[in-house]
Amino acid sequence: MSACTGVPLTLDEYVDGFERHHGVEGVGELWKIERTQVFQEEGNASCAAFLAGDRARSLALIAERLPQLEQQHRAATAHGMVVGRVRVVEEPLDPYVLWELTSQVQRAALGEQIKVVDAADLAGLEAGGPLPDLVGFDDAVVYFIHYTPDGVPTGATAATDHQVAHWRQVYRSLHDAAEPVADYHARRVAPELPEAP
Repeated sequence: MSACTGVPLTLDEYVDGFERHHGVEGVGELWKIERTQVFQEEGNASCAAFLAGDRARSLALIAERLPQLEQQHRAATAHGMVVGRVRVVEEPLDPYVLWELTSQVQRAALGEQIKVVDAADLAGLEAGGPLPDLVGFDDAVVYFIHYTPDGVPTGATAATDHQVAHWRQVYRSLHDAAEPVADYHARRVAPELPEAP
């Protein structure tokens, strides 16, 4: 993969930039590639319960948040913005990824276009190193997000040049070939979970 260059941002600067684009009239698509296998979901009780082994409580908390998530989704898409992401997974699935995919099924049911691809299928694409974690808005900007080794976000690099179109095309190619998250979850994740409340 080519090097990701641009303007370095602190975490607060990245969040500010994200919020300037998210759900704003005139923005047609939010596109995202998630490559890191472990993220720190600070303050997320459902994630914490799942990782602590209380998967039944985790699923119950996911179900309870539906009204809030519906409100967030309506706000994000009020002006017609499409939200999509590609989740890259590695076997064996990390417990965090099991939780995240379970959470994303709910988001997909609300209209997010979430798909899953196995890292084993990206050998050619990742010959020069793993794909970056990134978020883009149309052809306007792409943020390459930086994390510590244990998944704590530290900031981002923002690009507004030719890299935006390049990475949007990478995203689209992956998304077109990937498996819908609901199908992947039913096949690979659900058998490991307790019955939903």
